[in-house]
Amino acid sequence: MLAANSTGAGITFDRNMKSKRYPLICIVFLSAFVGLSDCGWLTDSFYSARSYFGEVCHSPSISFDATALERNLENAVFGQPFLQKIILPLLKLHLSEAPGNRKALVFSFHGTPGSGKNYVAKIIAENIYKTGMDSNFVHLFKPVLHFSGRSPEILKLRLQEWIVGNVTKCEKQMFIFDEVNDMPEGILEAVKGFIDYNPRFGGLDFSKCIFIFLSNIAMVPINQRVLELWQGGVKQREMLEYEDFSQIIIEHSFNVDGGFKKCKLISSRLIDAFVPFLPLERPHVENCIRVIAAEYSNAPISLETINSIMEKVEFVPEGLDLYSSHGCKNLETPIKLALIRHNYKLKEEL
Repeated sequence: MLAANSTGAGITFDRNMKSKRYPLICIVFLSAFVGLSDCGWLTDSFYSARSYFGEVCHSPSISFDATALERNLENAVFGQPFLQKIILPLLKLHLSEAPGNRKALVFSFHGTPGSGKNYVAKIIAENIYKTGMDSNFVHLFKPVLHFSGRSPEILKLRLQEWIVGNVTKCEKQMFIFDEVNDMPEGILEAVKGFIDYNPRFGGLDFSKCIFIFLSNIAMVPINQRVLELWQGGVKQREMLEYEDFSQIIIEHSFNVDGGFKKCKLISSRLIDAFVPFLPLERPHVENCIRVIAAEYSNAPISLETINSIMEKVEFVPEGLDLYSSHGCKNLETPIKLALIRHNYKLKEEL
């Protein structure tokens, strides 16, 4: 299978599997983008197919549950008001397959590490595809694994090949691009034709796809803006508006080194929403601890244990200590150790 798994291991290409065969029209389509010289169109190195046995391009393999998605986000992701304001409404509209739907749905998630970007992408996949991130229709790309070691033109062509090859099998695909901040400039130009308006080529309809880009690029201006608004009296996150952040994200992404620098996906306004993931405050991190602890223990984690873990979390800016510098990232090991110590202490008392 292609790529994505719940551990974030990324895409793997199995050289032992047979190459896919695609209609000639797909080759013609791709030649319009880049040209087929040295493209490796039918090579095992990029076109290793995952077995689609047991998974179909409709229910029960693909079935969107908006209520379950909303519930899962509320129970597992904290301090992010734009999940309800932006992400959920756009997903509902896109997956309703309304007649006016003319393009793929494209999200760009921006924010501090540990603020929930990857986790939200995972939850979205789990509420559309029966097997979530393990689905044949979900693809996770990471720069170090998939966009290094070859010329940009070859990498762009191979990315186009992969998208076309999978949409040939099912038009309801999800493509997740992690760490866009570490991607070479220009690579993402390869997907422009797939996310533009009325993207039908060679009998394929790309408007049913979902593209999600994950990045830390704009975390500094996002965090600065949140702090400015907080200092100006906007204490409740629910009062924050999308317009408070969208333009600063666009400008920063377009001008800073990384996958979005001078990118036509931005200048052509093909990204539907630049979603800010806000820095997390103490109550949000405490809720993260409770959720993670519940995965390892049936008993509720004690306030004493939560406080001991919170002592290891760094908060910024200095003097205010409002926001976790790394969100809920790297909490799992301290939580496991705290639970082990707690259980050992209980045994000693017995």
